[in-house]
Amino acid sequence: MIGNCKIHGLWSTPELGVSKGCPKCLLLPPEPPDITVVAGQDLAKHRDFATYVSLAIQDEVATVKWLYRWPHTDYSIVMRDTCKFYKDDGCRNLGVDINGVGEPIVELYHAMGVHVTGIPFTLVTKDEMIMYTRNLLQRKRAGTPPFLVLPKSGKFVDELLTQMKEQERIIGAPERPHYEHPPDRHDDLFWALNIACYVARPYLSNPYWVMGPGYPR
Repeated sequence: MIGNCKIHGLWSTPELGVSKGCPKCLLLPPEPPDITVVAGQDLAKHRDFATYVSLAIQDEVATVKWLYRWPHTDYSIVMRDTCKFYKDDGCRNLGVDINGVGEPIVELYHAMGVHVTGIPFTLVTKDEMIMYTRNLLQRKRAGTPPFLVLPKSGKFVDELLTQMKEQERIIGAPERPHYEHPPDRHDDLFWALNIACYVARPYLSNPYWVMGPGYPR
């Protein structure tokens, strides 16, 4: 059956849809998704908590979508739950701290069908992550995208906001700045958020669909 393309006035196949049947429509760049989701995970070590934070990105605005915290270090449960969150979120990229237990877990995530970006936690990358997240928050005050929108209520939100306020940036020559939190406190949600923002950079600054070969889609 033959029909007419409403955009170009060309004959095409309606069963395939205008964008698939018209030769000129086939040459158009693909439409970007309405929302892109990325996530960050800070893995527990010994007595700490493992955490997961996802961001929904639309029109260069990243909004915290999901927060979760595991009160244990049972990695089999953490990985199982993370895969579910990743799929339920429609996530495109999960950033994971590869220090300590992170590196082998990243390999296991790959085998489970999760697209993972390993983030080495060094003084340099930690400072870069925090500076980028801080920049997004400052741009939110100015109302100029790209920026980050934090949740105002919900489970784990108060803890996340408290951890963000507690972080202390320490500068001592000649080393790079490093960050510390008060004794007997945690920074797991704080770092999961920073990792999520870090892997969100390409989606906030450049549309992923025009990037070069090899970029995760």
